[in-house]
Amino acid sequence: MKWFLQFLVSSIGRKILMSLSGFVLMFFLVFHLSANMTILRGNGELFNQVAQVLSSVHVLRILEALLVLFFALHIVQAYYLRYLEAKARPKGYAMRKQFGTNPASLIMIYTGSIILLFLVFHIKMFFVDVRMAGNHDMYSAVRDAFKTGWNGWHWLFTVASLAALSFHLVHGAESAFQTLGLRHKKYTPFIRLFAITFAVLIPAAFAVLPVYFHFFK
Repeated sequence: MKWFLQFLVSSIGRKILMSLSGFVLMFFLVFHLSANMTILRGNGELFNQVAQVLSSVHVLRILEALLVLFFALHIVQAYYLRYLEAKARPKGYAMRKQFGTNPASLIMIYTGSIILLFLVFHIKMFFVDVRMAGNHDMYSAVRDAFKTGWNGWHWLFTVASLAALSFHLVHGAESAFQTLGLRHKKYTPFIRLFAITFAVLIPAAFAVLPVYFHFFK
């Protein structure tokens, strides 16, 4: 057990933890998107029903706690690895440029920080202020947030955060495969195509909602 714990706190162990947690969070994005898309059907009844089920099934509380754990694990590992990298390479960007580092990897910590900021506001607005307050009309809460929230700017903040998520996923998904040893010259084109497709389509689909409610609803 001791050797396993030592492996987890090593650099490669931390990268593996970040990759695994990243895959879990990617799966969550697909699940969350599938629930969100029900808001486009009817006048919100189905979306409210889905939201009610998700908030009332007790086993989902355990899954939510695990999700928070995976988010925390991913975030902590990312910042700590960035700290170790900065400590090992004091010249920073000049050193990375010399070795030809993928430009996408250089902005991972910044796109990740934007996503973290978005999560804080998102959880505050829709979980704390709506669900924990006992408001079961989630459809109206989402509509009002994107229509008039933050004096009409909340929708733009959401779209900008989703753009950051897209850039984050482009590099993150592909590097996660590489970290786990799943990258091979035979499969690299497919992995790269999957990473780009996922990174473009998922955030774009999420962005449909703020645009739809702000301009068309």
